[in-house]
Amino acid sequence: MLGNLDAYQDFLTQGADEGVQIMVFPEYGIASPTFGVEELPYYTEIIPDPLVNPCEEWGPKEQEERPITFRLSCMAKKHHLVMVVNMGDKQIGQDGEVNYYNTQLAYDENGMLLAKYHKMHLYFEPFSTPKNETPQFFKTSFGVTFGMGICFDILFHEPLIDLVDGGITDFVYSTWWVNMPPVLYAPEMQLGWSTATQSNLLASGSGMNWASSGSGIYSAGNILQSFYNNDYKPISKLLVADVPMLKRRTRDRRTGDVNIINNVTKWAPITTTPGYQGAVTLSIQDLKCTFSYGISPNNTSTQSYVLAAISGYYPERGWIFPMIACLVFPCLNPSDCFAAPYEPTSGTLLFDKYTLLSSYTPTLNITVYPLQISSNSQISNSWTFQQPSPNRYTIQLLPQHSPQLLLNTGLLGVNE
Repeated sequence: MLGNLDAYQDFLTQGADEGVQIMVFPEYGIASPTFGVEELPYYTEIIPDPLVNPCEEWGPKEQEERPITFRLSCMAKKHHLVMVVNMGDKQIGQDGEVNYYNTQLAYDENGMLLAKYHKMHLYFEPFSTPKNETPQFFKTSFGVTFGMGICFDILFHEPLIDLVDGGITDFVYSTWWVNMPPVLYAPEMQLGWSTATQSNLLASGSGMNWASSGSGIYSAGNILQSFYNNDYKPISKLLVADVPMLKRRTRDRRTGDVNIINNVTKWAPITTTPGYQGAVTLSIQDLKCTFSYGISPNNTSTQSYVLAAISGYYPERGWIFPMIACLVFPCLNPSDCFAAPYEPTSGTLLFDKYTLLSSYTPTLNITVYPLQISSNSQISNSWTFQQPSPNRYTIQLLPQHSPQLLLNTGLLGVNE
C-alpha cells in the first residue's frame, strides 16, 4: 500500500507541475481488489468524518494508527491540489459492530478531508453495503462542486443521477471496471453516461490490464482525454485536460413509474455481405430495436454480428443489474452470442453507415445511455445521440467518420 502511495506521489508531482487543480485516482488503487473478508482489517483504516485535517491536526498516535489517511492528507497539502482517492473505511458502531466500506475520499489543497462517500452498489466485493448512505458531493476553492461515485454506481440512478437532478454538473469517479467483451467496456460506459447526463466526468480506472482498464475526462459527451490498456501488462498514465464549466440543463426525465421487470433476451444476425444495405428489427414486450445499416463495399470480414434485445438481466457472467437494451456486437459463440470467450476482442466488420433506434413502453422508468466503441476498444465522437420523442432514442454514425470498424454500439436503459 505504501508503495502505491509512492506512485501517487509521482503523479501528484507531475500534475502540480502541469497546473492541475484536481486529481482523481482509481478504485483499488491503494489496495488490490484481490483480498477477502478476513483480510479487510489489514487493508482498511478508521477514516474520520469530513472537515478534519489529519496532516495538521493529528498527533503521533493517530499518525501511527492511520498512516494511509494521514499521508494522503499531507500529499494533498504538499502539492496544493484537490485529491480524490479510494480506500477501505473501517467503522465501529455504537453496538460494537464493525463494518468495512469501499470508500471515496476528497482532500482539499490544504489537506482537509472534504468529503467521504461509501460505495452504494457493490460488485461481488467483501465490503459492507451501507445502510443509510446518501449521495455525496464537495465544493472546491476554484468554484466547482463535484458529485462522487464509484464503479458499479454508474449503472444505477442513486447516487450519480440523483446528484445530476440536484443540479450538479461535475463528477469524480473512481473505478476498477470489469470489462465484458464484446460489450459494455469502461470507456464507452463513461462516455455514454457523460452524454446522457450532459455532465463533466473525471473517470479514473485501473490500468492493470485489458480486463479492468478504462479512464477518461469527458465534458457533456465530448472526449477530452481517454485511455484504455488493451494489453495484459500494466500501464499507468496521467490524463490532463482543461474542462469547461457547464450550466446545468434541465434533464428530460421519463415520467413512467414502472421499473424493468421482464427477463427476456433475443438476438438476430446482421448480414455482412460487402455493399449490403438493410435493416433488422427485434421486439420483446416493452422494447423494440431497429438497426439500419450499410456494409462497406471494401469489407473483407466474415465475422458474425448480431442485434440483441434485452429486457431484464444480462444473460451471462452473473450480472446483477436490470437493463433494457438494444446492442450490436460480434457473436463469438454461435450457440450463445452472450457467452463470449473472456479475452480481448476486436471488431472487424466495416460499416459505411448505421442507425440504431430503440423504442420503449412509455410507462418504463429508465435513463438511456448511448454506447459505441470501435475496433481495438477505442472510443470516439464519431456518432450522434438523439431523442426524437419521449420514448424513442437513436445513436447514428456520422457520415464524416465512415467507414468504421465497429466493435459494438448500443442504447442501454437502466432504472431511474
